[in-house]
Amino acid sequence: MTTTRVFTFIVLLVAGAGGCGGTEDNREPAWGYIAPAIIAPNCATSSCHSQGSAVAGLDLSTASAAYKSLLQLHLPPILGVVVTTRPLVNPYNPDESRLMNMLRASGTYRMPPDRPLAEGDIDLIARWIALGAQNN
Repeated sequence: MTTTRVFTFIVLLVAGAGGCGGTEDNREPAWGYIAPAIIAPNCATSSCHSQGSAVAGLDLSTASAAYKSLLQLHLPPILGVVVTTRPLVNPYNPDESRLMNMLRASGTYRMPPDRPLAEGDIDLIARWIALGAQNN
C-alpha cells in the first residue's frame, strides 16, 4: 500500500469514526459539561463575554458566573426604569429562551457572531433547558 493510499485510508477511517451525520448525541445535557466544553471556549473570549469584558453584562467565563448571567442577570436601571432580571434562559422552555434565539439567529443576531456553534451543541443546550436548566 502506498503512502498516499495509507493516508487516504486513515482520513476516511477517522471521518467515519467521527459520526458524520445521523448519529445520536449521547452527551448528557448537564451544565457541568455544557459550561466548560461549549460556552466558555466559544463565548467567554477576551472581546466578548469574558470576566474582563462581559459585553451586555454577561460573564460566561466560569460555570457559576455563566449560570448566573443566563438565568439571574440583574441590570442597572435604564432611563430610570428598574429592570430586576433579564433571563436569557426560561427553564423547561427552550423555544421561549432568548439564548436559543441568539444561538440560532432566530429573529435576532447570531451568537457567537464570528463562528456559530455546531448544531449538535445547540441541540444539547436546548435539551438542557428543556430538562429545567439545572446547575449541575
